Order: sequence, then C-alpha cells, then structure tokens
Amino acid sequence: MYDKLRHLMEKYEIFLIIFLALQPVIDVLTTLCLSLNINITFGVIIRFSILFMSILYTFIKSMQLGKKHYIYYLIILFCTIAIGFVYNYYSKPIFSIGEEGKFIIKVIYIIIMILTYSLAFSSLKIKLELENKLIKYILISSLIINIIMVVSIATSTSLTSYDYSKIGYSGWFY
Repeated sequence: MYDKLRHLMEKYEIFLIIFLALQPVIDVLTTLCLSLNINITFGVIIRFSILFMSILYTFIKSMQLGKKHYIYYLIILFCTIAIGFVYNYYSKPIFSIGEEGKFIIKVIYIIIMILTYSLAFSSLKIKLELENKLIKYILISSLIINIIMVVSIATSTSLTSYDYSKIGYSGWFY
C-alpha cells in the first residue's frame, strides 16, 4: 500500500511539472467555453480537480517529509476561510453560495498551488535534474502563449484587453 501511494505521489509530482506547460492550453479552452456560453468551463473543472488533488498531496507529502508546518498552515487557512464565509453569510444583504464558493476557490487556488509546488520541487530536486525540466516546460508554455497571441492578432480574432477602448489584446485568453 505504501509503495503504491509513493508511486502515485511521484507520478503526481511529474504531472505538476507538465501542468505548468498546459496552462495556456487550459486558458484557451476556457475562452472557447465562455464564447460558447458554457457556464462550467473546462478550465474550472481541470483546476478544481487539480486543487483537490493538490490538497491531498500536500497533506500526505508533508507528513512523509515531516514538514507538519504545511498542515498547520492549511488548517489555519481553512479556518480563516470558514470564518470569512460565516461572516459574509450574516453580514451581506444578498448572499450567493455559488459566488462565495467561486471567490474562495480563486483565493485559495494560488496559495495551495504554491504550497504544493514547494513540496513537489523539494522532492523532485533530489530525483531529477529539476532545473532543466522546469526551464523546458516554462519555455514550452511561453511558446504556446506567443504562438496564440500572434495567430489571434494576425487573424483578427483576438480579444481586446479592455471593453472601453481598443488598446491592447489578450489573444484568446479570457
């Protein structure tokens, strides 16, 4: 059981590195879903799934590495979020669980991912030449972004950055 869990954790760490390169593709698919008036986008589903798996990974990996301060931080984060949620429930005249949930997920996503990547990098730097892989996948991600920007502007299908003026383009990224 422990070997199987360790193997899954190692595969997830490798996936996290590849996930960096996939960010622009996920963003373009999100824009496509929004242009088709689909409320639950591909990006939301993927990122929520990754967020959930990253929380599990952070709990398990921090216990394995003896870095319990990660768990304490997560507990404090979730308590703070819960207190804010309850406060907003009683203080806001119009309370929408869906909107509050989306806001909470947007807030904690980056925090959880930073913690997760911190643990994954510390684990992977022992096993792999992490710098070379990171540079490679960040380069791939940058190339994807640049190609999308050039193609979207060249085909005049790029989204404008601002609704009120025609200054700036965001490519096909929402």
